[in-house]
Amino acid sequence: MTTKTAVKTRAVEVKREIYTSIETKDLEGLLTATSKRGTTFIKMFTETKPAMRKTNNPYLDNVVKNSQIVCMIGFDYENVVNNARVKEAFNLAIDYFAEQFEISNKEAQQYLESLMPKANSKVRDFRAKERIWGTHKNSIIIENTLKKTGEYKLYVQVWVLHSKKPVYKYIDDGKELTGNDLDEMKTFLLGKTSNAKHQGLDKENEVIIRDYDINNIDKIHLNKEKYAIRK
Repeated sequence: MTTKTAVKTRAVEVKREIYTSIETKDLEGLLTATSKRGTTFIKMFTETKPAMRKTNNPYLDNVVKNSQIVCMIGFDYENVVNNARVKEAFNLAIDYFAEQFEISNKEAQQYLESLMPKANSKVRDFRAKERIWGTHKNSIIIENTLKKTGEYKLYVQVWVLHSKKPVYKYIDDGKELTGNDLDEMKTFLLGKTSNAKHQGLDKENEVIIRDYDINNIDKIHLNKEKYAIRK
């Protein structure tokens, strides 16, 4: 009589990030092609010089900032802001009507939805200002010639949805700033400007738009592919 012995096996999954190496000009071509598809989610890994105060700053031009950003490209800025304005106003109105008329939020939502066609025309009146620098080459890429140097540069316009806590490193040896060094360096960082007031939104609902120098992108996840940019 033959006895079969059950052999237990354990599957171990090893997550490996596999990137296709491309040059910056190839990335420009991919983004240009993507601009014809409309709004697209991407993830970017960037290395930039942080904006800092210059006076008595020992970290100036000695530190880089590494960021990971999940964002949207190929969007219509005015449309995005107007959608955010409608959502913000709608959520506030639901709470107000539910409280004032002593009804459930669901009933208040149903009532307000019947008024949406009229409400939309009142809320969706945001108009973007003219850019103070650069021109759109397409819905994703902005081109600009620097006045001081005459250098031609390309930028990628993104709508930031989420970003990880950035990592700051010394340029000379790549060592990460920690502890007292990091705390001291942060005292020299310039504060971020907010467009919430111009957009007619509360600050926590601001539509955050950033323009990244295409040369500062190290890696990008785009159209279900992962690319590493050769410098």
